[in-house]
Amino acid sequence: MPAEKEPHYFATDMPVYRRMVEEEKYLALFSEATSAHKAIGEASVWYLYSDDALGKIRNFQPDARIMVFFRNPVDFVQSLHAQFAYNSGRAPDFLAAWENPKSRDRLIRAGAFGTQFKKLRNLFAPEQRLVILQDDLKEAPRREYLRALEFLGLEDDGRTDFSTFNANKVHRSPGLARFAKRTPAPIDRAWRQAKRLLGIRQLGLMERIHKLNTKPVRRPGIPEQLRLEVHAAFADEIRSLGSQIQRDLSHWR
Repeated sequence: MPAEKEPHYFATDMPVYRRMVEEEKYLALFSEATSAHKAIGEASVWYLYSDDALGKIRNFQPDARIMVFFRNPVDFVQSLHAQFAYNSGRAPDFLAAWENPKSRDRLIRAGAFGTQFKKLRNLFAPEQRLVILQDDLKEAPRREYLRALEFLGLEDDGRTDFSTFNANKVHRSPGLARFAKRTPAPIDRAWRQAKRLLGIRQLGLMERIHKLNTKPVRRPGIPEQLRLEVHAAFADEIRSLGSQIQRDLSHWR
């Protein structure tokens, strides 16, 4: 796995997320791989959503193995909205996002897991795809980890620590976060010139500000009526996914 996560090279229809555009640079991510590596891969979260990615992956590597992770879409869209808000330096407001037609449509399409998985089934054989549900991962992380290793043809490394990673977080000061992400041009130019005159390439100041301005928090619940509306929006997608992976997902609904 390359150090850089989420290159989204194959998601050619999603330029905002596509960090790697040139094939040469994409392949360079795996330059440290040797014959000792039994599997080589990367993780890009929008590949299943993308209209282009799966087909391009199949053309590039017909025998690729695809692991997909699903969670209850009702929880997923709240998490996604919180991440969008965090990335833009705003405080999350899921109710406002859901009441905005454009924003709501974006969230619904992102959580349309039944539709997305259908695309995968049409392009890759059953032995080339593995589905892991967050419910199962929480219940028995090592069991699901062993399933993933077996799917990839890898040996058990004995790992037993599966602590939470990338928990829900907010900015202590949204204003400071926006400033750090979009520093006014005159200040940014002055800062760059000062670094150049001092012969400094990188101080990591913004990274430190970002870290100090971040705190993990438990995501607040949403009103029951709103939750029912969100559930209704995803009912058909949940039924579709459950049918395709032959799992009872009625508790999601």
